[in-house]
Amino acid sequence: MGDVTLAVHQPNYLPWLGYFHKMSRADIFVFLDTVQFARRGYTHRVHVLGPGRTQLWLTQHVRKRAVEEQVIHDLAFSDRCWIDRHLKTFEASYGKAPHFDSVFEFLEDRLRAGAEPLSRLNGRLILDLAARLGIAPRVLYASELPPVPVSSPSERIAHICDHFGARRYLSGSGARAYNDVHVFGAHGIELVYNDFKSMSYPQRNLPDGQDFVAGLSIVDALFNIGFDGVAGLLRPEEGQRPPARTIPNTVQSRPNGKAGLQPSF
Repeated sequence: MGDVTLAVHQPNYLPWLGYFHKMSRADIFVFLDTVQFARRGYTHRVHVLGPGRTQLWLTQHVRKRAVEEQVIHDLAFSDRCWIDRHLKTFEASYGKAPHFDSVFEFLEDRLRAGAEPLSRLNGRLILDLAARLGIAPRVLYASELPPVPVSSPSERIAHICDHFGARRYLSGSGARAYNDVHVFGAHGIELVYNDFKSMSYPQRNLPDGQDFVAGLSIVDALFNIGFDGVAGLLRPEEGQRPPARTIPNTVQSRPNGKAGLQPSF
């Protein structure tokens, strides 16, 4: 399995295009649900574009009991009222978008389908969207794997790679600040970065002359250009898998602040 590429990420709520782009370039994708929940992160919330270029937060309601100490796998919803609110936001923001009917039906069916905890609901949304877009890596949850000794985020991921015999780890560019290249080198793992550059598409809610708004939930692209259009944006070009951006394991990682539009592993 030396040529296997593995990627990980928290099971975020309806994440941005870059999430699915990374997923499309992995052979194995692991939902990292064994890390601490970040209240200001993207696991339970995401931006969409409202009328007049207004960026709106869509936030899932999570139980607040010791929330800062909880791992993602243990998170439960405090209620399900947010589902109706989010669907109404989709209608208000994208009701006149070219692909509203098909995408709204797809989302409504899945949001109302069951009462899973956060990690499972978000994971199911991601998997169903990925399948519809022709993205099909092997997918597992970190909570399903044997526990590993963890001394750092890089050690955690290196042990996950070891578990699957994967010798290549595909990281989001936002993780440059804390990836430890020496840890990956010690495990014999090649560290590569998915330097996704958000590709523009027609956005209905932009006034004439306004710049494209990047980093939004994938639903923005789906409502505007449809499943086939999004699949075309994300489809890796021939010969580009695995990504060519390799970081030698003897080079120090470069802390460079916010390298990506959304935090990523």
